[in-house]
Amino acid sequence: MMNDRWHQELQSIASDYVIGVDECGNGSIAGPIVVCAVGARKDWYLPGLNDSKKLSAKKREAMVKELDEQANAFNIEYAIVQRSHKVIDQIGIWLALLECYQEAIGRVMAVLEANNKTHFTVILDGEGQRWSPDRPNAVAKSIPKADGFVPTVMAASILAKVCRDTQMTSLHQIYPNYHWNKNKGYLTTEHRAALEKFGASPLHRQSFEPIKSMVKE
Repeated sequence: MMNDRWHQELQSIASDYVIGVDECGNGSIAGPIVVCAVGARKDWYLPGLNDSKKLSAKKREAMVKELDEQANAFNIEYAIVQRSHKVIDQIGIWLALLECYQEAIGRVMAVLEANNKTHFTVILDGEGQRWSPDRPNAVAKSIPKADGFVPTVMAASILAKVCRDTQMTSLHQIYPNYHWNKNKGYLTTEHRAALEKFGASPLHRQSFEPIKSMVKE
C-alpha cells in the first residue's frame, strides 16, 4: 500500500515521472561512494519497499531481484554510479557526490527522454540540494526522510546499498583485517582497533579521519 505521506506529496507534483535518488557510503572511511537514481511514473509502487537500513540483507537482496524484474518490464529505469576512494581523496566527498548525482540522474533522464517521457521531478533524500536541474523540463525537490516513504527513493536506497555492500564484502577477502564484511568500511570500534594495529590499507580514504592524521604521522 502506498504511504499516506507520499500520497499527500503527490498532490504537489505536476510531472508524470519522478526520479528518486539516494546514496551509500558517504560516512564510510574506506571504499567508494555509490549513488543510485530510479525513474518511474509518479504513481509507481512496489510492495516491500522501505529504507534500505530498515531491511535485512536477505530482504534487500530479494528486493534487488524484484527491482531488476521491474526494470526488465520497463516499469522503472535505474542507474548506479560510483566514485572510488582515490577520486574522493582527490576532489573531496561533496564534489564526488555531486558528480555521481549528475551522472546517475542524467543517465536515467536520457533513457526516459528517448522514450518520450519529457517532464520530471527529481526527488532527493534530505534537506540539502545536492543537484540542481540544468534544463527546463526538470525540477528538484528535497524531502527529508524520503528514503522511508518515497517509492523511487526507497528503491534507489536499496540498489545503492546492495551494490556497495557487495563490493565491500568482496574487498574484505583482500583486506580481512578490517572486517569490511561486517562494518562495510564504517568506523566501528573493531575497525578502529584494526587501524591502530595494522595501519591503513590502500583502500582507506586518506582525506578522512582518523586516516588523515595517521598519514601525517
